[in-house]
Amino acid sequence: MEETEKSDDTPDEEEASEEASAKPKQPALISEANTAAERLEKANEAMEKLLNRQEEVLAEGRLQGKALAGQVPKKVEQTDEEYAADVLAGKVDLFGNEGEK
Repeated sequence: MEETEKSDDTPDEEEASEEASAKPKQPALISEANTAAERLEKANEAMEKLLNRQEEVLAEGRLQGKALAGQVPKKVEQTDEEYAADVLAGKVDLFGNEGEK
């Protein structure tokens, strides 16, 4: 019986050594995950503060009459070469028939 007990003890010792080697890895992974979560929380708080500041600036601009709505976009001046390239590419309607078909 002693021999069977010894053979039973050997696998238990191997399992115990495997579990012991696996246990230190888990706390390291958990601590790394906690560290990453803390960094994400700090980044989210910073982004929330920036978003609030941006909303305040936009609201203040609207109250001062600096809203973007209703503004006419500025025309971009084209050089002769750029205009010719647009005509050759078919981007310019030379005959004004854009709405008619």
